[in-house]
Amino acid sequence: MPPPPQPENHGSVSAKLIADPSAPSVKLPPGEVYVQPQIMRGNPMPEYPADLISMRLPPHVVVVRITSNEYSRIEDIRPSPLGGSTEDEYLARFQEAVAQAVSNWKVYPAEIRKMKDGPDLDGDGRPDYDIVVARKVLKAFFDVAFRFEIVDGKPVVRSDAPKGATVQ
Repeated sequence: MPPPPQPENHGSVSAKLIADPSAPSVKLPPGEVYVQPQIMRGNPMPEYPADLISMRLPPHVVVVRITSNEYSRIEDIRPSPLGGSTEDEYLARFQEAVAQAVSNWKVYPAEIRKMKDGPDLDGDGRPDYDIVVARKVLKAFFDVAFRFEIVDGKPVVRSDAPKGATVQ
């Protein structure tokens, strides 16, 4: 069965993690590791505001700081202190689209894990794996840039999953 016909006007949105150069690094004692928060699959991307599609605006960027809590939920979404958003009369509409989608995201929370060596099953003198003996779940934040654009007459929104978040 062929796919249903697409509306004549639709757009694209993309997102990219932005590293905060002023964020403190996590210093942990030996035997502990920091696990960054991970965005769960299936989270919705922002939708290109329908009433702006026919205007065929140039690409717009919205950069937000997203705070995730210890319970896999998004706790706060605000303009990023790193800047980079397209500043014009349409910014509020694009920010609204980002907030509406991201407020429903779920993440695997950041953690600090205390590890110990596992057994040496193959007899090579080294542990074959690490064992988690304790973990502390953390609130964390990360900055994401969403790019809204019209491509071949269609709206587009894209995202890269965060690869580094900051412990709060």
